[in-house]
Amino acid sequence: MFREISIPLRCKLIFTLWEQSESQGFSRQAFKIVGSMQKLAMSGKGIYRVRVLLAVGDLTNATYFEVSAEGSGTARAIFRRDPTHRCSIPQQDNGKDGDPEARDGPANGFVVYTLALKLKQGSIEKVVASSTGNHGAAVAYAAKALGVRAKIFLPERCNPVKRKRIADFGAEIVEKGRDISDAYELAMRECASNPTAFFLNDADDPDLPSATGVIGIEILRQRPQVKAIYVPMGDSALIRGIAATVKQMSPQVRVIGVQAERAPSYYLSWKSGKVVTTDSCDTIADGLATRTPIQANVESIRELIDHIVLVTEPELLRSVETLLLEEHVLAEPAGAASSAALLRSEDRGPDLEDVVLVVSGANISRDVLRKALEIDP
Repeated sequence: MFREISIPLRCKLIFTLWEQSESQGFSRQAFKIVGSMQKLAMSGKGIYRVRVLLAVGDLTNATYFEVSAEGSGTARAIFRRDPTHRCSIPQQDNGKDGDPEARDGPANGFVVYTLALKLKQGSIEKVVASSTGNHGAAVAYAAKALGVRAKIFLPERCNPVKRKRIADFGAEIVEKGRDISDAYELAMRECASNPTAFFLNDADDPDLPSATGVIGIEILRQRPQVKAIYVPMGDSALIRGIAATVKQMSPQVRVIGVQAERAPSYYLSWKSGKVVTTDSCDTIADGLATRTPIQANVESIRELIDHIVLVTEPELLRSVETLLLEEHVLAEPAGAASSAALLRSEDRGPDLEDVVLVVSGANISRDVLRKALEIDP
């Protein structure tokens, strides 16, 4: 029989593969997870089995391995190559691909996998995405790896650093609309008028939360005493994956989302229990700039998230400065949102070591960085 893999179980399987890769002679740096199947077979003994597509070394070496997890949830990996399944992906010149963050990591691997699966299912000539930058770079990379055209819709006056990331991967860029919601509508129209185009949207993709959920496992493995985890919230793909895994493994841990005060649509929706749109999402944290939540995502965050904090623009800038000058960590405003929330929260105290901040994203423009460093002490 077959059944859907829950996000926590899928994350455990992925993390187990990554964790045990070194013992099997693979370098963690060369071990890229490209994706996993959404269904698994369950034997009469309660043993789950799922095939996971991996890339060892470069993407041209991608092949299938079998992984199993006991019914109790304890995962163990079986590294057994299946020569009957291969993944045809052109080799990449890593020296020209830009920031390694745009190539590696579970989330971007799942973007590659999702697109590869769609290409096998039908005739796709190009992949389309709407983005404020980071997701667009992942889609552009996936398209380049798989030899398909990419068209990324960005809002006007987008982050120039993120725009360059996308351009470096060879994607066509359309800058139009005031924010991500307008870019989304344009991307939808593009696909509606072109049957050979595939819209890869991170806000409702079913696989991406499984990839971001691996972050939750890493946190619990490295900080088992953690009491609270702060996570930036844009379209909620990041926090839904982390929260689903954390609440399954350690339900007592509080998961706290952070949104920009000037882009509070998911906060308002979480609070009211229904989709609440906003007229604008004009925030310096472009990665958090959403104004039209998705109903299914609202239901998920209401079930999984303990609290949501709103942070102001000055607090975001102050957090960028603090991370850079005190921790030597470069973060864009969206990535620094979790730190901004903690810097003014009641969690600052003797148990500060039990709090984890997810700092996601370092694609900050020169103008924003300069502004952060010029704010009054």
